[in-house]
Amino acid sequence: MADAVEVGSTNVYADLGYPDAEALQRKASLASHIAWTIKARHLTHEAAAELLGIDQADIVKIVRGQFRSTSEAMMLEWIAMLGHDVTILVTKTARQRRGRLGWSSTAHPEHQAHQNVVLDRSRDHQGRISSASSLW
Repeated sequence: MADAVEVGSTNVYADLGYPDAEALQRKASLASHIAWTIKARHLTHEAAAELLGIDQADIVKIVRGQFRSTSEAMMLEWIAMLGHDVTILVTKTARQRRGRLGWSSTAHPEHQAHQNVVLDRSRDHQGRISSASSLW
């Protein structure tokens, strides 16, 4: 007999029941962009650590997805230090509801499908993005 397959959402952390799922999803995306940029620039972990002013062990952790102890703000700073512009846009919501946090990135095409899903979840009823960070 075949095993049942359960279709998940676009956020694996939410599917696993983490209370901070949205923050973990954002941090995972930031870590992915940091790792991709290091690879695209052909930097060694040692060179990347020197450029960012951190220990090589910290770079290895981020590249391996061990980012829980690193703040989003620090990760955004590293992205800027790696040569990308970081912009945060805050807009008013269309109705009296809690705002949403979303982001978009144009840095590398292999992440585009994932980013579109995140953005779609962050648009209001008129298609406007409630809150977004353009990473590069």
